[in-house]
Amino acid sequence: MRQRDDLAFAIALNNMTVGQMTSIDIELINSRYYNINTLPIEAHGAIHLFATNNEVDKYNNQVLSRMNTEGYSVKALNVVSGAPNPQAARKALQSVNALATMQTYGLPKNLFLRVDARYMVTVNIDTTDGLVNGGSTGILKAIDYGRHKETSEKRPFRIWVLFDKSTGIATRSKCQVPSRKHRQYLNSYWTPLERSLIL
Repeated sequence: MRQRDDLAFAIALNNMTVGQMTSIDIELINSRYYNINTLPIEAHGAIHLFATNNEVDKYNNQVLSRMNTEGYSVKALNVVSGAPNPQAARKALQSVNALATMQTYGLPKNLFLRVDARYMVTVNIDTTDGLVNGGSTGILKAIDYGRHKETSEKRPFRIWVLFDKSTGIATRSKCQVPSRKHRQYLNSYWTPLERSLIL
């Protein structure tokens, strides 16, 4: 029965992509549609599809705010180099701060980290290692903190993410000095990710 239902669902999805859905296809798709208020408890971990990035961000923030695990809100540190004077540097920073995430190569102005939450890689980190924009999802397992050189502010400098075993193999093998804080329980499949820089 399940294989037959899956086949019908696959056919309905294929028909949807070419714009030729039958009334049976539509009925099947509608029978599997839930909104946030009607979603069964067992499906709360399922992937959700939204029409806009704002809806995605709103939903993700709701989920993260309900979690009771370790968390940290990271604000992007933007730096201007090569500006002719301080006024030009301030103007450039204001311009960057006004950009949408899609215009900053997928790097958000604010990122809320929450241990045990699922995250998607939104920039290409290492395409040969499977750490690719939109193609890598994993669960945040630990956060390493340090101090900002100029402000002494406590900030995350590395996160440990559990991807599938084939993602991040090279990155894991390059990590020679595991976090002192997490050494006692670091899993060999956790992949360390450092902060991203765009020049």
